Amino acid sequence: MEDDLVKNEEQLSAVDACIVAANDAHNQARRVGIGFYDRQDMMRTAYRNAMPRLGSQQDISDFIACVSHGMMFDYIDDKLGSKLLYAAQVAMTNLQRTPKPKTAAEKLHREETKTGLPDSSQLHSFTAYPPPPSLKRTLIANLDTDDSDGDVDGDSEDESEGDPQDDSRDDSVDE
Repeated sequence: MEDDLVKNEEQLSAVDACIVAANDAHNQARRVGIGFYDRQDMMRTAYRNAMPRLGSQQDISDFIACVSHGMMFDYIDDKLGSKLLYAAQVAMTNLQRTPKPKTAAEKLHREETKTGLPDSSQLHSFTAYPPPPSLKRTLIANLDTDDSDGDVDGDSEDESEGDPQDDSRDDSVDE
């Protein structure tokens, strides 16, 4: 029973904060000489701005209480009120679907598995291995075929000893 009283007091305090904000806006506008309808708009805006954000379950409950109270006393019109209540429903559903890790170690493990990074128990087992022999031979072969005659275009005279009828590189145009 005591828990219900605590929840009701917290909800009332959120609603009271909205009411106080609306009344303050009304009194300030009245002192300045703003007309009745403009004061009403200012009250509604102040009421909505004082509503709690949708960050936790308690905030969502307070938000719903403020929206319900605001709809009853014409701080919030019915169309906007139904949209706000739907937003609270979506926020509550999203909050319930988000799993919360129990410890910092579980949170770290969740992040590591999400990103594909190894966990800390596997870090000591990583070793740098040399490249496979086939890759090593390929790299060495590429280094050995370097042009040492200084020919920029890669055509060295000793490479042209192949077939004289080779048409693969024919510069003449046949008509």
